[in-house]
Amino acid sequence: MREPGTNRVPLPRAAFEAGLAVALVWEWYQFATFLLIGWCSAGRPGELLAVCRRAVLLPSDLGSRDDVAFVVFEAPKTGQQAHVRRAARRQHARIDAVEAVRWLEAYCAWIPDAELVVGLSKTELKRAWGAVFGDRLGFSTQHLSGITPSSLRAGSATALYQARDSPEPVRWRLRHTSQGMTERYIQESMAALILGRLPAASRATIVQLAAAAPVLLAEATVRASRARLPRSIRPRRARVETGSSDSASDGP
Repeated sequence: MREPGTNRVPLPRAAFEAGLAVALVWEWYQFATFLLIGWCSAGRPGELLAVCRRAVLLPSDLGSRDDVAFVVFEAPKTGQQAHVRRAARRQHARIDAVEAVRWLEAYCAWIPDAELVVGLSKTELKRAWGAVFGDRLGFSTQHLSGITPSSLRAGSATALYQARDSPEPVRWRLRHTSQGMTERYIQESMAALILGRLPAASRATIVQLAAAAPVLLAEATVRASRARLPRSIRPRRARVETGSSDSASDGP
């Protein structure tokens, strides 16, 4: 089976950061970890859900002082495709965002080697995605026309291209064997368009939440270093309108 023939709508970087902020405030730490690893590694959703603790190689595991981690994908999609003969059967992705590496060091310290890092089913992931990016942030999460968990991979690639202005780092991050496979993911204009479809008030909320993400992640990292954080995704209470469409009884 080849890569999907339809382009995924890239998740804008500001939306990724806003979604991360919401997940942390809601204490949805498994979903927050999914977002962080997915953005930094450009892993496919199914690959990310299959990652065990032993497949996350942290500085503490490697005896390294560098803030660099690696995620090993034991059964990558391209490694299982017969037509992609040059693809490795086991592949890895590099994570060099310092704040993400420090979060993984703290969060994974409590997880046994054989346990899944993101212990969510596909149904739980879909519901969490819809709650954060659809209900809270106002995006369409419809398949193909909106942002979905696969948009995380496309958004990561798009943001990297914008930062590097070269397709080669994108090809490496996506683990593609040809440049042609990579070209579909370089869609910076679509990334801007999906955010531009939202009302001005929603865009302002996303910007505010994105700005809060670094502090929220740093605070959660400290908590994770002291004790194992809850791994369940608790249902959110119904939103309570108090004169502002963005007000809620349970924070972001």
